[in-house]
Amino acid sequence: VVAVSLSGPGLGASQGSALTPTEPGLLFVGQDDIRRNWLYAYVFAILRTITFAQTLPEVDPQAIAVTGFSLGGIATLIANGVDDRIRGALPVAASGSLQAAASQDTWLRQMIVSATQQRAARSGTPPLPDPLQDPGVQALFHKLDPLRYAKKQHGTVYLLMGAQDE
Repeated sequence: VVAVSLSGPGLGASQGSALTPTEPGLLFVGQDDIRRNWLYAYVFAILRTITFAQTLPEVDPQAIAVTGFSLGGIATLIANGVDDRIRGALPVAASGSLQAAASQDTWLRQMIVSATQQRAARSGTPPLPDPLQDPGVQALFHKLDPLRYAKKQHGTVYLLMGAQDE
């Protein structure tokens, strides 16, 4: 087994800007170009890691598996939906239907409210009455929701979810 581990952009020793509970805004940008979104960069890093791993002589390019927890699990589902080199995916504590999740009292909704309030405070404008209608939030829902990639999964998916998870 060959294992390569990476952190989300800006976390650990990874390049880029970090997405943190106190600075969640990078997850809700990209309405004009989704490539600016933190989750897009995370998926891109996974795909680049696969490319690198396949250059190693001890790696079987026909046996690539990906796993991740929480947002890493969401990135795993998206990567598996766009890359046919992946043969197995194990997303942990991750799923799709982000807009439905954000409509409830969840960590995602809390991040959206925080990010839109912070952006409004920085720009000196009032926050939107419904933060789910923010263009960056809508870009995440429509372009990076794992359900968008559900029918396109390349590798076998083993979804691990706790019974009490949101």
